[in-house]
Amino acid sequence: MPDQGASVSGAVNAGCRDCAWFRTMISRARETGDDRSAADLEALQGRHLHLGHNPDAGSGGKGLRGV
Repeated sequence: MPDQGASVSGAVNAGCRDCAWFRTMISRARETGDDRSAADLEALQGRHLHLGHNPDAGSGGKGLRGV
């Protein structure tokens, strides 16, 4: 099964250091069979992509909300 999160972030901005970090960590989690951590990282990467690479998301600055 291809790593969909990595391909999406690579298509968005291959030069973003945060995207590269997420791709690396998701890949490492998958290599070790840690699907839960990979899923958690993919969710965090999705937030990064939404806030960091989406021009319609506004200026951001909200940070992560507490639970």
